[in-house]
Amino acid sequence: MKKLIFIFSFLISISLSAQNPNYAEDVAGILFNSCTSCHHSGGIAPFSLMTYQEAANSVSQMVIAIIAGEMPPWPPDTNYQRYSHERILTLSDINTLLDWNNSGTPQGNMNLAPVTPNYIPGAILPNPNFTLSLPTYTSNAQNEDEYVCFRLSTNFSTAKYIKAVEIIPGNPGIVHHVLAYIDTGSGGATITQDCMGVEGNLFAGYTPGAEPTIFPNGANVKMGVKLPVGADIIVQMHYPKGSAGMVDSTKINFFFYPSGTTGVREVYTDPLLGLWTFYIPANATPTFTTQFPPNNGVLTSDFSILSVFPHMHLIGEEITSYAVTPSNDTIPFERINNWDFEWQGFYNFKNILKVPAGSRMYAKAKYNNTSSNPNNPNNPPQMVIPGVATTDEMFLVFFQYLPYQQGDENLNLDSLLSVGIEDKPSFNKLSIFPNPTDDKFQVQLPFKGELSLKILNTEGKIVKEMQVNPYDWISLKDLPNGTYLLYGEKDKTIYSAKIIKQ
Repeated sequence: MKKLIFIFSFLISISLSAQNPNYAEDVAGILFNSCTSCHHSGGIAPFSLMTYQEAANSVSQMVIAIIAGEMPPWPPDTNYQRYSHERILTLSDINTLLDWNNSGTPQGNMNLAPVTPNYIPGAILPNPNFTLSLPTYTSNAQNEDEYVCFRLSTNFSTAKYIKAVEIIPGNPGIVHHVLAYIDTGSGGATITQDCMGVEGNLFAGYTPGAEPTIFPNGANVKMGVKLPVGADIIVQMHYPKGSAGMVDSTKINFFFYPSGTTGVREVYTDPLLGLWTFYIPANATPTFTTQFPPNNGVLTSDFSILSVFPHMHLIGEEITSYAVTPSNDTIPFERINNWDFEWQGFYNFKNILKVPAGSRMYAKAKYNNTSSNPNNPNNPPQMVIPGVATTDEMFLVFFQYLPYQQGDENLNLDSLLSVGIEDKPSFNKLSIFPNPTDDKFQVQLPFKGELSLKILNTEGKIVKEMQVNPYDWISLKDLPNGTYLLYGEKDKTIYSAKIIKQ
């Protein structure tokens, strides 16, 4: 009977805790893991969520955006394909934020809050090896979009292999997109107006919402792009109409493999799927398809696909891409059910995708050229054709890829997309039982192997440290009754839980 009373009391305490979350123990970790990479001072979001007061002041706006599916911005359908470093909230996260708002946004004990991430203003990746700054430029885009290219010299005496690239717009409000190419030709003009076509190897790009380009790298994995001796970087900038007179000073941060690094596998970036022969009548919602190789061809060798980047403009509504193998299996790349021009970029797969020889790649795009589309640039709607202006349309799917090697499909990109810096950690809860306890409790680790575990009191002081394995029992016999915080770090993830001794 006593055992039943204990279990009932334990379940009630868990239920009450779940319904009355506080910022320190329940909300901060969610925001740090899924929101603050944009919502920090100097970030691309319009307000910060880095502190308790900032989160409490914005909670109503935040909850409405989350319930509407607008935040966090993550366009790909995760029921179709999963990706590395997804910006998504679980149902548990959403309910925690809702309950926190409904209960009056309690702060909780800030000694139990997770470590606050440290962001670099204007950039996501700190400590680049080399920065290429474009000339300060004043947009001429008065009544139509402007495309201008800048040619910049690198002047390196030895070849470099690029591990990561971050393009940082000087004036995000007027930078529609940036495309960066490596050119080993005979040179040309430093600045080229009306620059639509660019010769060279595309290696990085920027669009609203895009994150840095990071190539897989690790102890036994090295992928990247070669920057030859004497190569120039050509950067195409797109400024939208109406931005005339506004000033921009975009820069590109490069991260290189150490000098002498060998065995770096070359990554290619191309719009393998695309269509330029279509038109969209006014008041129509047509769907178009395309395939690669064209003319019912098939891939002649195995390829490894790292990431996918679908691209449309303002009247795009849905876009899907996939491959069909010789055995008629489908390999999904991406499906975006509600296209948002303001949020697009390369989506890295959880694991590298092997696309075998004999496969065909396909894409399907739907457009909404009616007045029901709030993003339609024309009122009333007008016929739209393919083109480079924002008010034109595009149907492109870019891929980062390279020739397949045995075992590529087993490479997990979550652990290979860093540049040797201390990345923002993930935050996961530990499962423990029983809680509360009068002495011992069991830790259920979500992985194999040990975890270095610290026990902190409510003042944030470490009172006990130990190595634990999955399902180990831990004794609190030598500690006084009270509330404690379990804290451990492993593989860039912070694991924590609250335990009550009574």
